[in-house]
Amino acid sequence: MKLWEILNNGPYTVPKITIDEGGEVDKPKDKYSTSDWDKMTKNYRAKCILYCGLDANKYNRISACDTAK
Repeated sequence: MKLWEILNNGPYTVPKITIDEGGEVDKPKDKYSTSDWDKMTKNYRAKCILYCGLDANKYNRISACDTAK
C-alpha cells in the first residue's frame, strides 16, 4: 500500500535541511535518519516495479524520470 501511496500522492524526495539564509539544501547522506532511508527506498522500489512492466521503447522514454509519479 505504501508504494501505491507514492504513485498517487507523489514521491518521497531527497530530505532537505534549512540553512541560516532561510533557504533549503539537500541533507547530506551521512545525516539521513532511518525514516529518510525508508522513504527513499520506497520511491526507488516503486520506480523499479514500473520499469519492469514496460517494453524497451516505453522504458527508454521514461527511464530518465526522477520520480515514480
